[in-house]
Amino acid sequence: MTSWRQAVLLVSGLGLSYLGNWVYFVAINLTVLDLSGGSAAAVAVLFALRPAALLLTNFWSGSIVDRADPRRLMIASDLVRGALMAAIPFVSTLWGIYALVFLIGLAGSFFGPSQQVYIVKLIPGQERARFNSILGMSSSGAFLLGPAVSGLLIPLWGADFSIFFNAATFFACAGMIARLPSVGKGAAGAPAAPKEAEADRGEPAAGAAERLPHRLNSANEPSLPSGSALAAPGKVRMPRLRAWAADWREVGRFARSAKPFLLVYGLFQGAMLLGAAIDSQEATFIREQLALSPEAYGLLVSMTGIGSLAGASTAALLARRVPFLWYLGGGTFMTCVFYLLFYLSDGFWMPSAAFIGLGFGMAYAGAGYATYFQQQVPAQLMGRVASASDMAQGGLQIALTLLVGLLADRLGLQPVCVAVAALAAGLGLALFLRTSLFRRSMGAGGPSTLGM
Repeated sequence: MTSWRQAVLLVSGLGLSYLGNWVYFVAINLTVLDLSGGSAAAVAVLFALRPAALLLTNFWSGSIVDRADPRRLMIASDLVRGALMAAIPFVSTLWGIYALVFLIGLAGSFFGPSQQVYIVKLIPGQERARFNSILGMSSSGAFLLGPAVSGLLIPLWGADFSIFFNAATFFACAGMIARLPSVGKGAAGAPAAPKEAEADRGEPAAGAAERLPHRLNSANEPSLPSGSALAAPGKVRMPRLRAWAADWREVGRFARSAKPFLLVYGLFQGAMLLGAAIDSQEATFIREQLALSPEAYGLLVSMTGIGSLAGASTAALLARRVPFLWYLGGGTFMTCVFYLLFYLSDGFWMPSAAFIGLGFGMAYAGAGYATYFQQQVPAQLMGRVASASDMAQGGLQIALTLLVGLLADRLGLQPVCVAVAALAAGLGLALFLRTSLFRRSMGAGGPSTLGM
């Protein structure tokens, strides 16, 4: 069983990075708002930069993640991002900031898929639901403290201090991950068809293939199964382009065999992408529509952290009793409803209540989706599937974010965001009904138990 010392170290490193990100979040939004004269479109461009970076790299990064040591990739990603982040305060133009944020997104495109693979290999399947909930608690604590701290620091020392703080957390996170054990390089194998029934019982969909130990050859590289697209007679390696093409064919075969997974995935990501598009206008809405100060902005965002911390705590406690499909469907619908209430609000207290509910729903949705993805996608394909997923999301997120920003400048911020939030709530409701129907179709076996 995984040492909980290792699990705590991983959660601590990621949690510290989350804290820095939320301190930075307020600072970079206010910086771009000031440089652009309060333009909603300028902030939308800022939010589109990360998915643009993912779109550029994820065509090939998944192949690297599935064959490299995920721990080393996480460390390298954090070190590069920390260095680039520290350069932002020395840039005084809007386009210069955009360029650095884009490069940070390029470096970060390796971190998410590597983190997923590392968690799957380090944390046993029966422990992942609780681990994901605890990781959500760490994220929620950062969500609670980061914006409030940034809102207090900016009037005292300026936005640059908050950005330097985030750079330091990247370096600290890299140091903590460096103390964790290596789980070896990935091995690209043939995918196994996912089974929702197994996932709802908390059993890995990859089955025996996920539990097979990776055999190492004399070069300390994982040997590939004889049926792998990259295994060739005499151990002759394919040219790189052919290897990437083979990888994409593997992802395509998995997608064709995983239609129930794709339906749930599509509803969830559709709702979240619409939410992310209007989330890009959060700072503009608070500063321009609600006319609140930077301190109030930071405090409001921290309200989401309060709800997120409460949601993650209860999600961890209920992990043994409640099916994570309920987390996924119910949490997503709740998140979208509170997005809608936020953009219908006025003053300070109504958006505060909406942010608390938003954070609560996001905690359940995040833990549910992370567990669902980890249980449905075979470990040997996870890096490539995650990268392909991020690439598809990136294109849609760029289009939706820029569209919302342009429409907000032309038609008004509040009516556009309310309409998009209502559409997201419709997708969230469809996901909730889909997961509810699936659980009932499982019969009288009762709820799954996914705790340790």
